[in-house]
Amino acid sequence: MKTKKKSIKGIMAILAILFLSSTLVITSVGRFTYTKTISGYVTDINNNPIVGARVQLIEDGQVVKTTITADGEAPPGETPIPAGYYSMTYTGFRYSFYFIRATKSGYQTKQYTINWNNGNPVTRNFQLATVFPMSVTIIGNVYDYADSSPIEGAVVWLYKRSGTYWNLLHYVNSDENGYFDFWPDGSNSALPTYKIEVTGDFGAYSKQISPSCSGTHHVTIYVGAPRKLAVIVGLGSCIYSDNDVAAWYYHLSDNLDFDEIYLYGDFPEIYNYPMYTGDAIEYNVKTKLIELTQKAGPQDTIVYTFAGHGDNGLLELGPEHEGETYSMRMVDYTNGEHGQDGYFHDDELADIVDDILAGRIFLFLDSCHSGGFKSDGHFNCLDNVDNIFMAMACTGEQLSNSFYPEEPPRGKFTYYFLDYAWILYLGGSIDVSLEDCFYMAKEQLDQELPDQDAQLFDTDPCSFYL
Repeated sequence: MKTKKKSIKGIMAILAILFLSSTLVITSVGRFTYTKTISGYVTDINNNPIVGARVQLIEDGQVVKTTITADGEAPPGETPIPAGYYSMTYTGFRYSFYFIRATKSGYQTKQYTINWNNGNPVTRNFQLATVFPMSVTIIGNVYDYADSSPIEGAVVWLYKRSGTYWNLLHYVNSDENGYFDFWPDGSNSALPTYKIEVTGDFGAYSKQISPSCSGTHHVTIYVGAPRKLAVIVGLGSCIYSDNDVAAWYYHLSDNLDFDEIYLYGDFPEIYNYPMYTGDAIEYNVKTKLIELTQKAGPQDTIVYTFAGHGDNGLLELGPEHEGETYSMRMVDYTNGEHGQDGYFHDDELADIVDDILAGRIFLFLDSCHSGGFKSDGHFNCLDNVDNIFMAMACTGEQLSNSFYPEEPPRGKFTYYFLDYAWILYLGGSIDVSLEDCFYMAKEQLDQELPDQDAQLFDTDPCSFYL
């Protein structure tokens, strides 16, 4: 009998082990675990290998693997690894977000997205540009927009962005020709962003510049001129959205000469933001939009773009409330901050837009369920409805999860509206109507993605221009 009991216990132990083992296998397979090898070369822009560059694999914001590029040397009798080469192997999960980053002192950091939806090896090469200390001179003039006459005695302030803050460097008064000049510290890091603000009895007007090289940079500020103001929001953790907002930033700043641009995102140390105003929590985004609402007048333009996750009530409220409300999910959607819940709803955006006096209001939403901002009807009854142009990636019932695969990868709606239509085909200027951009983008999407129906809210029969 004792032997029998021991046998039963042994069998039960074996069954328990088998059960636990099968549970572990199911859990692992359920999360789609893949082992992937990533390798390549790190070189400078002249294709010379960079020895000792640090290459890091980042999983959901955390560095999980680090290696150093080879020096091309080996002990006698052994085959050397080529200079600048790296290789790493890692087991990761399909539904995590992965980036590969290369850094080296004296060079600009570069990183790329890695898709982890299979175990296929990836070759990713890096070309890093050299970082030189910049010597920048900023000169400019202040004029009256009404008659182009110079303004003497205006106070001109120079700020430099440091992280999420503007640090005051210096201020001067414009001379009888409206002229001013600054010589910021020559030890500036590459690609600094400066803001020049002019103040006086006329109020305040400002310009932002991001010099890409040493030398003299000229800024002209017209007091009383129509102002162009933008808030760009993109969550890098929503795959490729950081590339979308970077494209909007460069287009508005370089091609359309916007006066003020504010960019909100997440994990700026990981994702590819050209500048960074702050984290895209609901409070920050709303506060900045309200601030611009108070600043803008009838001649001014306000732009708001969003690239990230959208919700139709399913995640926020549960399946029984699906389709009842539509929102943009901000960074803090799991634990709202400063009295907000992290879901920026359609009626909340409409309430802010209703107070905007700007003559042109452009809203661009590249997210799932974004068309619900139109179908819910909150914008239809606004007093300034004819000043609004709102483009949305899909209907309120649809998902928008398609990407244009070329480097850098982009959301397809953003790519076809901005890059394909506005810039590549129509020239990228302020003389391009946004209706033309939308319908060209929609034509491409209809051909490729018949289940993604881009939406337009535009009640004014006249063409809309920025």
